[in-house]
Amino acid sequence: MDVNCLVKKILNTVAHGDRKYALTLLYRLINDCRLTDKSKLSVARIAIMLGEFSIGKYLASSYISSEETFKDKIIEALSLLAECGDYTSALNYIQTKKYIENQTTKILHFTGTILQQLGQYKIAEKYLVKALDACDSLNGPTWLTLSAQIDFSNNELFFEKIINSENKIKKLNNEYQASYFYALGKALLDRNQFDSAFNKFNVASKLSNKLVPIKKQNEAEYIDKLILNYADNTFLPDFQEVSVPKNPIFIIGLPRSGTTLLEQILVTHNEINTGGEFGGIRIATLHLGKASDISSQRIKQLNSTNTKLRTITQIYTHVTKERFNSYCGIVDKSINNIYYLGIIAAAFPKSPIIMIKRNPADVAWSCFRTCFNQGMAWSNSLHDIAEHFNNIDRLTTHWLNLIGNRVLEVSYENLIVDPLKEISAILMACGLEMDNNVLRFYENNRVITTSSTVQVRKPLYTSSIASHESVAHRMHDFFNVYKG
Repeated sequence: MDVNCLVKKILNTVAHGDRKYALTLLYRLINDCRLTDKSKLSVARIAIMLGEFSIGKYLASSYISSEETFKDKIIEALSLLAECGDYTSALNYIQTKKYIENQTTKILHFTGTILQQLGQYKIAEKYLVKALDACDSLNGPTWLTLSAQIDFSNNELFFEKIINSENKIKKLNNEYQASYFYALGKALLDRNQFDSAFNKFNVASKLSNKLVPIKKQNEAEYIDKLILNYADNTFLPDFQEVSVPKNPIFIIGLPRSGTTLLEQILVTHNEINTGGEFGGIRIATLHLGKASDISSQRIKQLNSTNTKLRTITQIYTHVTKERFNSYCGIVDKSINNIYYLGIIAAAFPKSPIIMIKRNPADVAWSCFRTCFNQGMAWSNSLHDIAEHFNNIDRLTTHWLNLIGNRVLEVSYENLIVDPLKEISAILMACGLEMDNNVLRFYENNRVITTSSTVQVRKPLYTSSIASHESVAHRMHDFFNVYKG
């Protein structure tokens, strides 16, 4: 069969939720078809979609190593390696003579980004500055990455440079403009120029909305269906005492609510290995359809057969090992966990579930000024943020009414103000002994790929509490819609 035809057939099979057959086709594609360099990356992307990270890594590495490599796809291949968790190989490939002699703006930007995610800020800055210099500062994504680690309040050189780039940046495409204006807003915010900063974030959000427009009604209907499908909690097995590290820890919470901070604290514990956002539960339930298609009645049917429910945990275990090379001591903070909380509670009866909450207005302000790399279209206006929060609040309330005994609720503000007390309670809920290392979570040099990569490498600071108050007079679109 033709490679392109087989790729289309795999994607169609995935769309219909048949992961098992999709894998059969994937292996047939790799073993029986001669993959060109051009097709390797699209096949690698499919493998990653299915949770087969080792295959994705192999194909991306094969593409990079080939003498016939298409130069314009190098960054895509390196990004796939990083997505598979192999940051070391990605950096090693860049250090080869081939790339040192041809340090394009994209290569410099990618290197700086990875080094920043590893917490190597000084050397990351060197690469990011080189990337800006190579294009006369006309690189919005690089400004955005650099701005995350620069304190513009006491850096006149960078502040003047970013300000002076505005007129030229306006001639670029929407994507480059949007990321630049998020960076410029951050620079002004560092200098307490709150209204000016808000204006720039507003420009950035409107540009982002053009790139990924929001589909207004879909989410509310999706949440309604989820709530309807889980009418009661009779699908739950008898609660069993949590067991870590043999069972994953699931974190639930809105973006910018402290989920990465909580993850960083937990993975610093000596019994926890790693964690991240990898969509394991979504992959493990592909055969059941979308989260809103899974009902309490369906879970009860799976429970009655036992083996079918066990299939979910088996796939999840496999995907976790593929991504992290281990299943033990894993923290899963995938952003879509909130939608799968029913199946998580049923399929992982010994796993701790931690839900972190933060002042909604602070979360809204933080989301509004964040350029999410996952394309969260609802974050592009305060009105849409409020509607999204209303939907998530409805779902959260429903879950807590059903499975509240399984969920530990954590206040972000309490965690910041009294970390020892809150962390002790969190560890106790996870069945873990106190480990003083967790109080120095900011010294952990693991890879952090979320927008909080810089913040969580700092000791706790209280300035994040009530942070919206400086722009509250500009947030009417949020307060007029949010019902919380």
